[in-house]
Amino acid sequence: MSNLKLFAIQNDQAVELHGEPVQLEKDLQACVERNMETLLGVRFLASEYVTSKNHSGRIDSLGLDENHFPVIVEYKRNKNHNVINQGLYYLDWLVDHQAEFQLIVADKIGEEAARKVDWTGVRLILIAENFTKFDRYAVNQIDRTVDLFQYSYHRAEGLGGPFLLLDLISSQSGAVPKSDTTAPRKETTTTVRDDTHQYRLSKASPELKALFDAVCEFAGSLGDVQMKELKHNVAFKNIKNFVSVLVYPTQDPMVRLYVKLSPTEFELENGFTEDVTGKGHWGTGDLAVFIRNWSDLEKAKPLIEQSYREN
Repeated sequence: MSNLKLFAIQNDQAVELHGEPVQLEKDLQACVERNMETLLGVRFLASEYVTSKNHSGRIDSLGLDENHFPVIVEYKRNKNHNVINQGLYYLDWLVDHQAEFQLIVADKIGEEAARKVDWTGVRLILIAENFTKFDRYAVNQIDRTVDLFQYSYHRAEGLGGPFLLLDLISSQSGAVPKSDTTAPRKETTTTVRDDTHQYRLSKASPELKALFDAVCEFAGSLGDVQMKELKHNVAFKNIKNFVSVLVYPTQDPMVRLYVKLSPTEFELENGFTEDVTGKGHWGTGDLAVFIRNWSDLEKAKPLIEQSYREN
């Protein structure tokens, strides 16, 4: 089990919520699949997905994360199950069957989401009651993107529940997998170069680059934060993204943020914040924040911090 302990505070007294095992692996899987976007930031696609006849596998859960990366989720209650090797076996199958996955996305979410699928960051999420030190070591040697989550269920008399605790104990970023030549060519693969983050950053002035660096430094300082450089932006996340950062170097130079906060909870300021709910953009979050100078950055910091706490 994780070393984390969970307490409820009642009348200024701490009451420990003791962990208890899930009776069936399927119970955990059903819970996560029903709440996958809330728990993991992943849109649920399919359960118990049967792979090809020659492969003879059954993937626990398939999903698509908020950065458009394909995700496999595997669950194991018993630490003796070799969930890492099994997950990697399925991951290789997925990379070799990109067209099949994109058809699932098109059917479950829509054609636009299918066109945006990004195969440069295929992910494997493993959820277990416990991982050994050997498991953690093995994941660090694997050149794939793998997240290890330990879980525990907790109850306390009079508090209801059960309460589910998910602890991200290891997050490993890997190399870009080889493309499947049978996958359909999407419009997004031919995006013009000035739509990419690296190209826009290369055209930014020294002052704008300094603002961008300051935003990234602040977001990364908030805690156990992961920074992920994507094709069109830089995303900061705990388990889920809490801010996406983009640079716009021409016309109206700025650092643009998308934070995962409800725009209706704020008094929007013309030229500084905007409700982008339902509008297409290369980021995650419905509140856009525009940073043109150091004063804007100071005003943006509380919004970034609030999004970090809430996500």
